[in-house]
Amino acid sequence: MSAPCGNELKAVADFFSIQLGFDPKSYDKQDPFIVVTLENEKQAKQITSRTVLVRSVYNYWAEGTSREELYQNIKQLKDTFKEAYCSPSRSFKINIESYNLKQDFQTIPKRLQELAEHANLDLQGPVSLSSPDVSFYFLEYYGSQGTKPLAKKLYFGTWVADGQKHLVQRYDLKKRHYIGNTSMDARLSLLVSNLALAGPGSWVLDPFVGTGSLLVACAHYGAYVTGTDIDYKIIHGFGKSSSHKKKFRGPDENFLANLRQYGLEDLYLDVLVGDASKHAMWRRSSLFDAIVTDPPYGIREYTVKIDSKKRNPENKIQAQEDEDIDMVEKGHDVCEKQTSYAGSQKSDYQLQDIVKDLLNFAAKFLKLGGHLVYWLPVYRPDYTEEMVPSHPCLKLISNCEQTITLKMSRRLITMQKCREDTELLDAAHIPEMLYKERLRDKYFEANPENDKKKKKKKKHRGAGECDTESVNQPT
Repeated sequence: MSAPCGNELKAVADFFSIQLGFDPKSYDKQDPFIVVTLENEKQAKQITSRTVLVRSVYNYWAEGTSREELYQNIKQLKDTFKEAYCSPSRSFKINIESYNLKQDFQTIPKRLQELAEHANLDLQGPVSLSSPDVSFYFLEYYGSQGTKPLAKKLYFGTWVADGQKHLVQRYDLKKRHYIGNTSMDARLSLLVSNLALAGPGSWVLDPFVGTGSLLVACAHYGAYVTGTDIDYKIIHGFGKSSSHKKKFRGPDENFLANLRQYGLEDLYLDVLVGDASKHAMWRRSSLFDAIVTDPPYGIREYTVKIDSKKRNPENKIQAQEDEDIDMVEKGHDVCEKQTSYAGSQKSDYQLQDIVKDLLNFAAKFLKLGGHLVYWLPVYRPDYTEEMVPSHPCLKLISNCEQTITLKMSRRLITMQKCREDTELLDAAHIPEMLYKERLRDKYFEANPENDKKKKKKKKHRGAGECDTESVNQPT
C-alpha cells in the first residue's frame, strides 16, 4: 500500500468519524495489502464509497508466510464462524490476487482441494462465477515487483466491497468538455478531494482554479465550489484550445460547462478573475471548509501577480481591452503578458511567495478544522522533511510524493487549521533552502532536453502566440 493510499484511507475514515485501527509501522510500504481494524462491514462499505486508491476491502480470516501456516490458522477458526459461510445453501467463488507471481487457471481447483484437506474448510454450496453469495479470496504478496518471487505474506478472507476506481474513467480528462494543458488527472483530483474531506454542504475554494479539475472532483462529493484565477482567458474560455481537433476555445468552454457535463452545475457558486496574492478582495472571516489547489510552478506557465506600482493609464487599459476582444473575435490568441487586469500590470510571482501567500490565506479564511491541500514541487536531491512550509495556525496532516522525474517531484501536502490567532495570520514560514535557487532553473538543469524543446518552441513561435501548459506535468 502506497503512502497516498494510506493517507486517503485515514482521511475517509475521519470523514465518516470511523475509528480506524491501523499501525503505520506494521506494514511493508511495498506490500499492496494492509490489515486494518473496523467495527463492522458497514464501516468498510462507507470507506469504499469514497476511496479511489483502495481497490477492495476484505473480511480478514487468517494470514501466514506459507500456505501451510495459512491453512493451519484457518483451521483454528471456530466452526460456528466458518459454517456461516460454508452452508449448502450459499453459492461461492474462489479468487486469487497474487502480487509478483503469476498464477495459472489450474491453481484455483488445487486451492479448493487444499482448503478442504488442510484447513478443514468444506465448501458445500454450489459454485457461482457471476453472482456468488460469498467470494473467498487468497491475497498473496511475493515481494516487490522485479524481485525473485518469495512468499512474504499470504492472506485469506471474504470480499466485502470495492472502492471507487470506476470514477477515474467517469472523470477521465479525455472525455472532459473543457481542459487545459495542466488540468489535473482525475485520480489525483479525487484523491485531493478526499484529503480535503469535501462533502455535502461544504464550501471549497481553488485560488488557482484554471479549468477546475480539482473542483469538479470536490463537487462530485457534494461540495459547493468557488475558484479564482488571474488569467481571464482560462476563466472565460478565450484563446488557443488544448484540443487537437480545434485551434481556438469555443464560447461554451469554461469551468461551469465541465460541471454541467456531469450534472453538478447546482454546486457551482462562482469563479472570479482575481489575484491570489490580494487577500483584501475577500471579506475577513472564516469562509471555507477546504482550500485545494495546484499552484503554478513557473515551468510551463507564467507565475505572475498584479503589481500595483505599475498602473496603466486609463486610456491604455481601455485600448488594451478593446484590442484583446478584437483579436479574440478574429480568432487570434492574446499573449498573457499583454493582458490587463484591474488597471495594473503584472510582475513575476516567485514560487516561495505563492506558497507563503497560500498558507497565510488559509490561516485567514479557512474555518477552524478546515483543510488546505496543495501540491508543492521540490528538487528531490535537496529535499528533506524540514523543507515543508509551516504556519502556526496550521498543522501538517500528511505529506506524500508523486515522482515526476529522477530529480523532480511534487509533494501532496495536507494541513488542517488548528487555531484562530489574529496576530499570527501572516506568520507562514518558508524554509530558505526550499527555493534557494529558482525551481525552473533546477528543473531544466535536471532535464536539459526540456530546455532544448522550450528554446526551439520559442524560436518558432509566431506573433501573438504564448507558451501553453501540459497535462500532469510541472506547472
